[in-house]
Amino acid sequence: MKKIQVFAFALSLFALSAIAQEKPAATTDDTKVAQALTSPPLAVTDIRPTETPSGAAMDVKKPISVPTELASAKPSSTVTDLSKPPALKVGDSLTYSGYRSLSDAQNGQSSQWNDPMEVTEVRGNGDVVFLVSKNPGNFRIYNREGNMVERQMPGGVVEKFAPSYEEHAYPLEVGKKYSVKSVFNPKNPDHNKKEVNCKGDGKIIGWEEVTVPAGKFRALRVEVSGWCNIYPAGWTTKYSTVKWLAPEVKMRPVLYKAETSWSGGSSDNIYSLSSLSLK
Repeated sequence: MKKIQVFAFALSLFALSAIAQEKPAATTDDTKVAQALTSPPLAVTDIRPTETPSGAAMDVKKPISVPTELASAKPSSTVTDLSKPPALKVGDSLTYSGYRSLSDAQNGQSSQWNDPMEVTEVRGNGDVVFLVSKNPGNFRIYNREGNMVERQMPGGVVEKFAPSYEEHAYPLEVGKKYSVKSVFNPKNPDHNKKEVNCKGDGKIIGWEEVTVPAGKFRALRVEVSGWCNIYPAGWTTKYSTVKWLAPEVKMRPVLYKAETSWSGGSSDNIYSLSSLSLK
């Protein structure tokens, strides 16, 4: 499995699909952009998605399933107010591990990568800075709601999101539907400073019990699906994501899966929480 440098998404997610039959085949550079988009907002330095053979199309409209038990009871007592995001503090740390299947992610088997994320700064406007893998050149900045606004990775790759990619839409209410949109310009020599314009629809499904290496959590299931246009190439990527946000983790994900498709194939991106330390 080749090592794919993470690009953005969050924005948490996409790959190329043909717009018209007369369109020329994707270049290597375009394919790199599409694959890089499979990274989620909480993803880390290196993602190793499971790829299908070239040309194999993936139906991103199919619901993403996971062997969890729907919890009809109210959320745990740690939830006090989901009308606004819980406050993260300097020193809060979360470690995520990547897997090839949801069952592996839940059982902690055969992890593909492992990266710690620690809050090193909480700014006056509420933005939170996460340092990834203790590397000063590798960090993520999220707004108060937990939506990515900027990301920098080793090698000078910088991505700024305007507006932020709103995967978290407070207040968090079961049944809520909302629109998602963001535009960013990756500063990466491999991607020729392409503009990526993303739109989608989100829905808060409900409370479920999820078991991952970090423990058993009652978590709020949130699903987002949509597309991204990559300019000036004119390519389109489709994506579908599901994440489980837990009150015990200050409404950060404990389990995450993204499915993406493009004209040359498809890939999955799956990770789960392996450990945490909160102030």
